Amino acid sequence: MLSLERRAFCTLSAATLLGFTQAPLAGTAAAPGAAATTLVLYRSGNSASETCAAALAAQGWQTCALETDLVRHWRRDLASRLGQGWTLAGQLDWDDWFLLRGLAAEQRRLPLAEVAVERNLVHWVLG
Repeated sequence: MLSLERRAFCTLSAATLLGFTQAPLAGTAAAPGAAATTLVLYRSGNSASETCAAALAAQGWQTCALETDLVRHWRRDLASRLGQGWTLAGQLDWDDWFLLRGLAAEQRRLPLAEVAVERNLVHWVLG
């Protein structure tokens, strides 16, 4: 039981530090430093993902639609951003998040926050 409480605390702490989870939900402004070095990823065609990205873009966050070939997109752009100290975040279906998390693990980058919003929708922060 202790590990579950600790895990929940760590997840919420990381997301709160970035100011990411509260921004789309409460309409609060994000921390300027976090918004400048965070790229919000979304999947075109996924209404929940697009809505989350649009809400964050309206508050000054940088957004980017995932390409069809996520592995190629990772190797061409996303991996280098993560290596330069950027934070990646978003709200994606489980299959996109599972693949993205695995690609990040190859660089020894682990999720800072991962929250299942719905059955097949994950809200995440990767740093």
